[in-house]
Amino acid sequence: MKQNILLLFFLLASASCSDDKKSGRTDLPFPDGIDSIFLKSCATAGCHLPDEHAGKILGSQHLPADLDLSSWTSLFRGSAHGAVVIPFNAARSHLIEHVTGLRSPRMPPNYSPYNRDTLTWSQINALTSWVDEGAPNSDNDIPFEHATKKIFTTNQGVDVVSVIDENSLLEMRVFEVGDRQETESPHGVEVSSDGKYFYVSMIATGDVFKYDAANGSFLDKLSLSDPIALIKLSKDNLKLYVTTNFQVNNTGQNGFVSVIRTSDMGLIKQIPVGISPHGINLSRDGKLLYVTAVYSDRLYVIDTQTDSAVTFFDVAGDVGPQPKYEPYHIGLSPAGSQGYENYLFVTCRSNGQVRIFQRTVASNHNSFTFIDSVMVGSNTESRPIQLDVSPNGQYIYTANSNDSSVTVIQNNGTDFTFLTNITKQMDPHSGEEHRLSQPNGVAFSKDGKYVYVSNRNKNGAVPPHHGGTGGPGLLSVIDVATNTIIKTIELQPDCYSVFVSN
Repeated sequence: MKQNILLLFFLLASASCSDDKKSGRTDLPFPDGIDSIFLKSCATAGCHLPDEHAGKILGSQHLPADLDLSSWTSLFRGSAHGAVVIPFNAARSHLIEHVTGLRSPRMPPNYSPYNRDTLTWSQINALTSWVDEGAPNSDNDIPFEHATKKIFTTNQGVDVVSVIDENSLLEMRVFEVGDRQETESPHGVEVSSDGKYFYVSMIATGDVFKYDAANGSFLDKLSLSDPIALIKLSKDNLKLYVTTNFQVNNTGQNGFVSVIRTSDMGLIKQIPVGISPHGINLSRDGKLLYVTAVYSDRLYVIDTQTDSAVTFFDVAGDVGPQPKYEPYHIGLSPAGSQGYENYLFVTCRSNGQVRIFQRTVASNHNSFTFIDSVMVGSNTESRPIQLDVSPNGQYIYTANSNDSSVTVIQNNGTDFTFLTNITKQMDPHSGEEHRLSQPNGVAFSKDGKYVYVSNRNKNGAVPPHHGGTGGPGLLSVIDVATNTIIKTIELQPDCYSVFVSN
């Protein structure tokens, strides 16, 4: 008995010492075999050591001044442009692209004035396998495996969903989505409230997918016969609502809201709405669903208990046979004392407005009254797309696609006014230019301190920092207190929607 107690004490003490040693590390090393590649070929004088190459230029490309490759920990701090290694996905990791020469400049640089030896294929294969196995450190820890605060984005150009760690603002996972040969274009994304599942709508093919949010594994799908746009989970996560028969051009055909059972991705029913439904949002109490019918200039209100349309209203008093406003997306004020939102904010992409409606409830009857409109962007052609409302209800941020800007609207308590327009800004510390490029999705952090804006950048106005052609998808991080863009993260092509999950 005494021997067992002594053995138990020894084991506990050993574990405690091991935990103390591990927790005391601030700079965890690479695993054996991988460490020699980084330390001999990357983290050397004149290259990727702390502050080693600030301000230096390699060819036509500026080396990222804060990319330190001297340890596993510093690698996963990333660079000024975001992640350089994406665990479990070597094919989309910049590091692998650069050492193989798929991206310029080739690393290590084998040309003047650096004249370093390029990696052997054996070394490249070792790095590739290491990344595809999760890029563990010497203790076999996987980067971000315990992350709980995540940002999900859809990337329409390459059929992937990116997951960004909200603490480090690094792309921590890239999940391939879809199952067809042709491009399916992931459009909307929703994450269950428990963080276990994410759902994606494919605008090009009409498919809705369900995936495991931890590892991106496919779970189920439903194929709808019509084009689809955005999606919204019910408050209890048991149903998924999908705007269906969204048409880029006005065909005059009415659309639907498809109601899907999330347990087996079975179609429950389809609710008729107006022409080309796109925007969709759930009331704060979960009892109503709001849907914009783009070419009907109309907003539909659906009862989520019966899954039937209960009312609709035009977004303006002068709506005619041809659309003039094209309502595209809906944002809601926070829940008031009665548990539901007091205001609805609707982007109107064809005339550059956000139109504001007040919701009132009397005798279980909802009424919606137009109270104000605010012009956004620099002109009527700004094309506002998505928006979000701060958790305290004080600010509304609207992404203006044509204008490549984000407009901030302020709630003054009695009215709503234009506060500022965010376009491109110069970082006073790094001298780097931050700019928006075809912004689309908008989402606040849960604490309301930051706004995340997805940028499609299809026109390549912001070129990739690593060279090459085309424009990467971007996520702009805006500090709400100062309305400054504090970071621009390079993601996958055509970054469309953004969802913050905790």
